[in-house]
Amino acid sequence: MKRIHLTRFFCVLTIYTLMAGTPTFAQQNITAYGMKSLPQRTYVNPALRCDSRFFVGIPALSSIFIDFSNSSLQLNKISEVLDRKSDDSVVINLNKIPNMFRERNSISTEVSLDLLHAGFELGDNNFFSVNASLHTSGKVSFNRDLPKLLFEGNGGKNLAYPFDLGSRVDLLQYAELGLGYSRRLKNDRLAIGFRVKYLRGILNLNTERSDIQFRTDPNSFELIASSDIRLNYTADMEGFTEEVKDVSDLPVADMFKLSQFSDVFGRNNNGWGLDVGATYDLTKKIELSGSIINLGRIYWNNGVRNYTSRNPGDTYVFKGMEFNNLDSLEDGEYLFNNLMDTLADRFGLDSSSERYSTGLFPEFYLGGTFSFTKNHRLGALFYGDWYQKRLHPGFSVTWYSQIARSLSLSISYSIIDNSFNNLGLGLATNAGPFQFYILSDNIFQVATPDAVRNWNVRTGFNLTFLRKPKENKKYEKK
Repeated sequence: MKRIHLTRFFCVLTIYTLMAGTPTFAQQNITAYGMKSLPQRTYVNPALRCDSRFFVGIPALSSIFIDFSNSSLQLNKISEVLDRKSDDSVVINLNKIPNMFRERNSISTEVSLDLLHAGFELGDNNFFSVNASLHTSGKVSFNRDLPKLLFEGNGGKNLAYPFDLGSRVDLLQYAELGLGYSRRLKNDRLAIGFRVKYLRGILNLNTERSDIQFRTDPNSFELIASSDIRLNYTADMEGFTEEVKDVSDLPVADMFKLSQFSDVFGRNNNGWGLDVGATYDLTKKIELSGSIINLGRIYWNNGVRNYTSRNPGDTYVFKGMEFNNLDSLEDGEYLFNNLMDTLADRFGLDSSSERYSTGLFPEFYLGGTFSFTKNHRLGALFYGDWYQKRLHPGFSVTWYSQIARSLSLSISYSIIDNSFNNLGLGLATNAGPFQFYILSDNIFQVATPDAVRNWNVRTGFNLTFLRKPKENKKYEKK
């Protein structure tokens, strides 16, 4: 039987997620934020705590998170580009396809897997946690001009139109070893927390710049183009061999041998990250909270390739090809090859191996909760991330209930980057110390997958010990 590293399995899972036809957006941990029974809520704000004094995540199964979003497309909108003819036949109107996109469009995806997660309370005020995780984040952005050129062409009304074809692809995969700490201060009213993370880069595709311009002269019909591109690429996946071609090649029995991960940490392409957060009890019933997570950088030193425009910003004018004096097919082939050589010289990419660094994809969360009773709370959360000089914001309202000691429920409604059909649901249940949870920020993905632009799911198993029956805050006794 082949021995397969769990890192290889994770890489295959990531590729499948990125290429899947079902829609998916990173940054959403909304429903988990208010679930006090869930240890994974500390990933959103390290100052938050769960209701267990000690917990251990089941290795490789404590948290599996898959998330995807796109800013524009919904599959059920495809009917808008269909035209019905007089004989009742249906044709695709290519000119309508660009109208399905925004001026600026983005696609984002994230896959995360916990290999190890544990935490414990020391005294009444201190809480420590540790985690080892694998993360992949991918973001793609492009202008409406790209589908406009593809489906409408450069003639007619698009003569002289300046197409901006600059697009970005950013893919980041890394292993994380984190150490978290939180402490209650000021008579339990204030809590602060942080998580320091050692990062080891595995795979990266970074678009440092992408400026591609194209237009057609309305009088001479000359094609005028220019480009300025800089791409950075690093792959450091030792042992990811050709024998692993798809999921069917992965023996399940060997996937969860954590010893296979001992070589993940300690190589080059390293970095550091930081999560910070705080909570403050404004009154006995009102709690305010805020956090910034995924601050940090990874420095790529080994296995690096850079691709840079040979003539950045240089403008090329294509005046056409003269076919009148061609005597043979060989002459036509010669002209065509000359054109290709010219284009390769003007728009070609030179390669190098220069070190570079990339930042993580930071996120922020600002929230507040009102406790009707100790087991029922209403919360509001504003959150977002910043990518390519554009804020991707969201707002959520959440209801949390501790229905029984062994069952907790969270329901959320969210507005995510101009998407309004996001109803979330979270469920955590305990059988003794054994805890299972599953949550999603958009359950409509199950009923109407063609109508949503955002979907995610987080699920896993924990062992939770010494669970607190209720909160006894010192300042409440006064």
